[in-house]
Amino acid sequence: MSTPYHATGNAPGPAPFHAGRALVRGLCAVAGLALMCNLGSLAVPLFNMEVFNRVLASHNLDTLVALLAGLAIGIVAWGASDWLRTLALQALGARLVRQVAAPLLRSVSAGEGGAP
Repeated sequence: MSTPYHATGNAPGPAPFHAGRALVRGLCAVAGLALMCNLGSLAVPLFNMEVFNRVLASHNLDTLVALLAGLAIGIVAWGASDWLRTLALQALGARLVRQVAAPLLRSVSAGEGGAP
């Protein structure tokens, strides 16, 4: 495995914007949590649809209670997945800052920033 080079091409060392496999895996996990959040946000519309289709037609309160229990579980699952997604994004942001901040500051202070 070769060592990445700086933008100048002559000094071996870590590249300033090398994200790494852990960051990519983290982004995939966040995408999965975002999918769960989006599916969880369908709980209320599905509940409304089922109430109009099943409960109002049959006047069965047992069906309404079962649908309410399903709605409660869906909302709790949606809230938990949203909370986990927020924590994962915060952790990924902190990891990216730790990986990028020091090499970026070193390259800028060494005059490799490419400023006009």
